[in-house]
Amino acid sequence: HWRDHHYPRHTPSGAAIPRGPVAATWQEVLSHVTAGRGVTPGAARGARYHPRPGIAYVPLRDAPPLEYGLVWPTAAESALIRTFVAAVGTVREG
Repeated sequence: HWRDHHYPRHTPSGAAIPRGPVAATWQEVLSHVTAGRGVTPGAARGARYHPRPGIAYVPLRDAPPLEYGLVWPTAAESALIRTFVAAVGTVREG
């Protein structure tokens, strides 16, 4: 369901949207884009951290902001994870 939400199979008018190749890493995604085998949404900081010849990073000005969160298995929660989460919160708040 996540994939269909972010990469719908049809346009709002009902036209089919063909699926592109599958990639396991961001570097594979960028390789497919560079080779002309697809497009993908990416974070605004992509142009700074993942510049590549032949790839244009175009802002999606009307898109809602993307929020990130930390995720971990509840069975693995530990003092180290709680400390890390607290540190991330401190950095985020600035």
